[in-house]
Amino acid sequence: RLTCAEVGALMRQLCHGLGAAHAARVIHRDLKPENVFVAHPRHAGTAFTVKILDFGIAKVAQESKTVATLTGTVGSPLWMSPEQINNEALGPQTDIWALGLLAFWALTGQSYWRTARAERLTIQALFAEQLFRPLEPAKERAAEFAMADHIPPGFDDWFMHCVFLRPHPPVIT
Repeated sequence: RLTCAEVGALMRQLCHGLGAAHAARVIHRDLKPENVFVAHPRHAGTAFTVKILDFGIAKVAQESKTVATLTGTVGSPLWMSPEQINNEALGPQTDIWALGLLAFWALTGQSYWRTARAERLTIQALFAEQLFRPLEPAKERAAEFAMADHIPPGFDDWFMHCVFLRPHPPVIT
């Protein structure tokens, strides 16, 4: 679990890196804690440097329109966006979804998904929760495991924007 200040610094750098990837029309598709590397700072006044790793399943946005239907669902289930689960066209929102979940995890040390904390996790139960159950504000979900006080003011609105269920994800064209 990180402090609010640490999460803020982490998110600023992650957003900068993802913004550069999206500007180059690249969608990461597998943003998760294991793919975020925290290194010693390279600039004065910075506590750490964040590097986004493993672009191995990344796709150029134009290709993702057809690649998704040819290759099937790709990604890490706890971090996958609805369009990944449903094998639909991908866009920046694919990474933004995971970014919101990553920020929640960094603040609380827990997955947002209830099924991830179940005694027996199944992909079917996880995907059902992700696709068909209402998404609650982060503070409400964090209260379930006594972490609501770790959610800063304004985070709920930002988080809900990240994990907004869209009928069709935006695609870079």
